[in-house]
Amino acid sequence: MLGLMIKEKTIFTKDDFSGIDDLCFNFSKALGDSHQAITILQLGEMVEQKTGNAKYNWNELIAESYEKMMTPNLQNNKHVAIEFCNHALEYYKLAKNEEKIEKLEAIYTELSRSLEFPKIEVEIDLKEYIADCEKRVKELMKFTPEQIIGFIMTDKSLLPDYQFTKELTQKISKQFQMQANLPITLTDEQGHTAQCFTTPEEIELYRTLHQYHMILENYCMRFLNMVFIEGLKENKITYEALMEFFQKYSWFGKTIPKKRFNKEVPHNWLSLLAPSLFEYFAQMDYWKASGNYPNLVLCIDSLVLKIEGLLRDMFFFKGIATFTSKADKRHGKRITYEKELNALLNEKRMSELFDPNDLLLFKFVLIEKAGYNLRHKIAHSLMLSAEYHVNYAHLLILILLKLGSYNLTITRKTDAKERINSNNSERI
Repeated sequence: MLGLMIKEKTIFTKDDFSGIDDLCFNFSKALGDSHQAITILQLGEMVEQKTGNAKYNWNELIAESYEKMMTPNLQNNKHVAIEFCNHALEYYKLAKNEEKIEKLEAIYTELSRSLEFPKIEVEIDLKEYIADCEKRVKELMKFTPEQIIGFIMTDKSLLPDYQFTKELTQKISKQFQMQANLPITLTDEQGHTAQCFTTPEEIELYRTLHQYHMILENYCMRFLNMVFIEGLKENKITYEALMEFFQKYSWFGKTIPKKRFNKEVPHNWLSLLAPSLFEYFAQMDYWKASGNYPNLVLCIDSLVLKIEGLLRDMFFFKGIATFTSKADKRHGKRITYEKELNALLNEKRMSELFDPNDLLLFKFVLIEKAGYNLRHKIAHSLMLSAEYHVNYAHLLILILLKLGSYNLTITRKTDAKERINSNNSERI
């Protein structure tokens, strides 16, 4: 009732709330339940905003309640403790209590490092599937390098099918309806709460990505890796063959109009991609010769960031704004900056530009927290050396091939002399 009174702007005046802040404060102290106390304290804060009388530090009191709930869970229920710790930190920051912030940040760090996660293992018999993959790869190696690379670019069996994955997810959800409707909290490798899936649409998205992950790693990646590794052994997939293919069948080698301070600068992407691709082949040659696992740090780091640049150019020349702006309150002006890749790949027009299977691959590998999220991890140096797996390198090269298969049509007005003419998003 009090909440409704506060929200009502015309009937009740601030005099009608006189003394209620004291009641909220005293009642919260008398309660033995910290959850309920937080609700009362939040109401007290809303009353204060209505009356304009600042008697209590509500943020500090709410933070103390969360800390009180955190403490008994520190040893035996760390997942719950870290959630309360996070909330307490949020309110201590609002209260500007530096001593408490420092203390709880140390607790949060320790909790995040000591979290343990249950591991569920399911054995899948893939003998027949692997034998079939080996047979298909053997047949594929009879073709020319250009044909093999073209196969990787265009063959749909290399990726989980989006529609099939979505329908399979919906079918499983119907069989386990209670489980399918439960909210999901995603925790990252550092123990931080990375994302919450609460609405039916969000939960379905998570479950679709989870199913995609399982199909990709258990089936598709096995075949893709075989194609690459056998292609390397047979000298059918080489640096020279791949670069020649990109030059011939993609827009990467075409000159793209770029301006820097009103000066036109000749630019093509192939020159920027060449070092990372050369490094991939050098490391794979080392693997073949020595048997030691390749060091793919430079290759993967570079390809992820260059792929983001390729996407930005595609969006720009399709007339999709890659930038946004916001008010700079300190100087009373607006500042303009590039949109994050997450925002760009979730633009409504993406479904017009890309095949749904390709778009899901881009999102899963680059930006989805329920996927590999490589763009974020690499940009913030969150990956350990052992996590630079050959799977990532092969998926990134596959993404390059997919992006290259979309002819670049410049629809945005530009002063460039050169135009790359083709139908919108037409495949080669």
